[in-house]
Amino acid sequence: MCPIIADDLHSDIDAETREVLSASRDGGMEQVEGRIADFFMVRQGIEHYFEIKTVKPNIDVFAASKSKLLEWVARKGSPIKVYVAFPYNPYYPEPYQRFTLQGMLTPGKDLLIGDDYWDFLGGKGTYEQLMGAVNEVGLRYKDRIAAKIKQVADTKLSM
Repeated sequence: MCPIIADDLHSDIDAETREVLSASRDGGMEQVEGRIADFFMVRQGIEHYFEIKTVKPNIDVFAASKSKLLEWVARKGSPIKVYVAFPYNPYYPEPYQRFTLQGMLTPGKDLLIGDDYWDFLGGKGTYEQLMGAVNEVGLRYKDRIAAKIKQVADTKLSM
């Protein structure tokens, strides 16, 4: 499991979902355009919606993402599972810790990072298999990748 340190303030996505769903829809305006999920899946009859982000977002990104998660709940009008996901932990092997998190999301609940995310999608061990494949490809193509990076850099520097 990916080690994570959360802020002292914690959100409660379950309580927030209940609150959104209990709000009156009377007098509300239909939203014509909306923000869609980056990834959607159904498992055992439960809908899961994911917002996939870069691993070091600014505080405004966390706030906008939290708003988006709750908007998905409101638009669906029924209990769904919503998450912000980071494909990896940039601080590994240290726990994920970012001052901008500000207790808006709860790691392991509505924030999935690295192995928690990949193992949720594909089952236990998925993250390790994925990292093994990435490392294998990286080793196989490292010389070609380095040459391409040098070529692009040389082209940009000569402009």
